[in-house]
Amino acid sequence: MGLLDDFADEIDTYPRTYLDVQIVQVDPPGSNTDINEDEEVSFRIQVSNSGPLDANQVSLLVEGLNGTEVQSNGTNSPWVDKFTISGAFFGNVLGHSSDEGPKVTPGDKFHFRNSRDFPTSTALVRASVAGWQTSFDHFSAGHTTDDDSLAQDIYGSVILE
Repeated sequence: MGLLDDFADEIDTYPRTYLDVQIVQVDPPGSNTDINEDEEVSFRIQVSNSGPLDANQVSLLVEGLNGTEVQSNGTNSPWVDKFTISGAFFGNVLGHSSDEGPKVTPGDKFHFRNSRDFPTSTALVRASVAGWQTSFDHFSAGHTTDDDSLAQDIYGSVILE
């Protein structure tokens, strides 16, 4: 493989390597409180980016698992098995944003519900990156700093009285 093939592979795997997607602000929290059948549970999604590229126009896929239905935060949104959050809605997650804190979905919270009885903890909702774009603005601007050990020249001369 050549350099460009390696670079393309790095871009393809960038979300798995550098983006951290988490379901947060769950109400009620399943780890502390049991969820009742058909109870509507609200949540948000946050994304952080520890890598050197900006992740622009990040779109997210929200999927209900094990019979769970999910609902977007739009007015009169239907209960469905999955939906996509547009990159135009969620927006950009800047490179090295994990230093500044993650980006959280704006607006009203999303919802999920399940009508089955699960006596043990069960996976109910998955959030993942559905798409993204990038530019090299952060990479080229954020990683080009002064370095006096690299490209330099020193001029010397004798000074006469």
